[in-house]
Amino acid sequence: MISMLNDIYRSQPWNVRPDLQDSAIGDLATKLIASLGGIGPTVFNFDLVPNFMVELDYTDQVREHLGRGLLPEDATVSGSQSWKTLFGKIPDTGAWTWSELVSDWENRTLYEFEIATMISDAVERDAPRGCYLRRSNDLVIYRLSLRRFERVLNSKTNRFYFTAAPMDVEVYWLPQESHDNLETKLFHLVNISWLV
Repeated sequence: MISMLNDIYRSQPWNVRPDLQDSAIGDLATKLIASLGGIGPTVFNFDLVPNFMVELDYTDQVREHLGRGLLPEDATVSGSQSWKTLFGKIPDTGAWTWSELVSDWENRTLYEFEIATMISDAVERDAPRGCYLRRSNDLVIYRLSLRRFERVLNSKTNRFYFTAAPMDVEVYWLPQESHDNLETKLFHLVNISWLV
């Protein structure tokens, strides 16, 4: 700010007040910054894991659908970091309506209920519980959680932001002779839970 004011007041082509003191320029810079609400640090956000946003108009009918574990067919879903692969779609495609996104998703019944429940909990200001999510034909397990939601002022529109973080699950390693009986049982228990 001070550099810009120096250019305006002391340098060509403007050269408005070449005799202006440094303290006066500093005071003017402070007042300008304060009038703009201050200048905070520049922040860059980096999405590191798949995430998606569900946008819907929260009406009585939608609340009823969510209570039954269903999302509205016309809810808009978008995201980043290859989020569409969570739903069995190819990466780098645009936003979808919920019905388009899950039309052939073999895991729809299970996960739609979980997502609808998280949304219902959030609207009631309860901390939603997450769930585990696994893509079809993939050994990677994700921890799916609803991290925040926004209510658009003077509107019924709500936006729900989900994050799917891949988990480091060591039990996918094949049991070794060195593993004891409990480790082997846990290995099979987790694999039965997720891969059957």
